[in-house]
Amino acid sequence: HFMQILPDIKISIRRARLDEVPGMVLDREVQIGFLKVAPAFQELESVDVHSDRMTLIASPNHPLTANTSVAIKDLDGVPFVVHHLCSSTEEFVLRLFRQNGIRCHVISELRSFESIKRFVLGNVGLAIVPRITVMPEVRTGLLVEIRMPELNLHRGTVMTYRRDYISDMASCMIEIMRNKYMHAQARM
Repeated sequence: HFMQILPDIKISIRRARLDEVPGMVLDREVQIGFLKVAPAFQELESVDVHSDRMTLIASPNHPLTANTSVAIKDLDGVPFVVHHLCSSTEEFVLRLFRQNGIRCHVISELRSFESIKRFVLGNVGLAIVPRITVMPEVRTGLLVEIRMPELNLHRGTVMTYRRDYISDMASCMIEIMRNKYMHAQARM
């Protein structure tokens, strides 16, 4: 929507670890940063822009897809693929297993959700990922979403920016994202 309103604007996207993003915004390396939780810096303002939940995915050929629901205890020793660079996702998965006293058998740490989907499609292992990353594949049946009560947690995304300075273009992006999130929440 932003690019339709302002087609002559060039957007540059930089990827960084979540713990680096607040510093990049504070140092004016980027005007807007996206995080899982609002940073605790007075100079930064944060706006909720997305709400999602984690989901367990499998290949349609995986034996667990015969179940309508599984519990975390059913996954003890089952091969898993995790996202190595998305530390919040990897930490969430490993903490979930630890809290339930079972072993997460990580057979591969990959650098993107696209790679994780390919491994799961190849029946290499299961994965727990943000639901938004697999919706097209779940809708078409390429991947199967397995219900798991322990994953019934919402995960937010916030957009953060400096309070004292923001360009007109970045202000436009902030308003678009804020409105999109409010409309999405109203539909839920």
